[in-house]
Amino acid sequence: GDQNCDGVDGDVAQSIFVDGTNGNDAWPGTKDQPKRSIASGISAAQAANRHAVLIASGGRTVMSKGRYNSGEAETAESARSFTAYAGTFEIDGDVITHHLDICLYENHNGVDYIRHAVLEGDTLTLRMPPMTTTRGQEQWSLEWRRHSSFA
Repeated sequence: GDQNCDGVDGDVAQSIFVDGTNGNDAWPGTKDQPKRSIASGISAAQAANRHAVLIASGGRTVMSKGRYNSGEAETAESARSFTAYAGTFEIDGDVITHHLDICLYENHNGVDYIRHAVLEGDTLTLRMPPMTTTRGQEQWSLEWRRHSSFA
C-alpha cells in the first residue's frame, strides 16, 4: 500500500509514470509530467536501474462508491484486476530478475521475481516460470509490441 502517504503504492521519487493519452516522451516521467509510451518509461527506468510495474486488466470499472465505501465483492474484483511492484532489476542473458522492494502483496516484499525474455520481431514477451495455483498449473506472460511509429 501507500506506506509513505505520497499518493502512490511505492515511492513517487523512485517511480517512472506513463500516461498513454496525456503523456509526452520528452517529459521526465514524473507524476505531473508522465512519459507517453511504455518504451520511453522502460528506458527511463532502465537508465536508473529501477522498475515499477503497475498492471491493470483491460475493462476495469470504476468502483461505484469509491475505495472505502464499495462492497466487499466490488473491492475484491478491483484488487483481482490489478497488481503492482517496484524495486531494482538485473539482466543476465534472457533472464530478468526483479528484486522487489515493495509489492501489492505484502508477503512478496523482498522476493525476487524471475522473468524469461523472448524477443521475436517487434514483440517482447516476459514469461514467469510455471506455478501451481488454485486453478491448477499456470504460466503467465506479459507482452509488448513495438508501435509502428518506432519501427
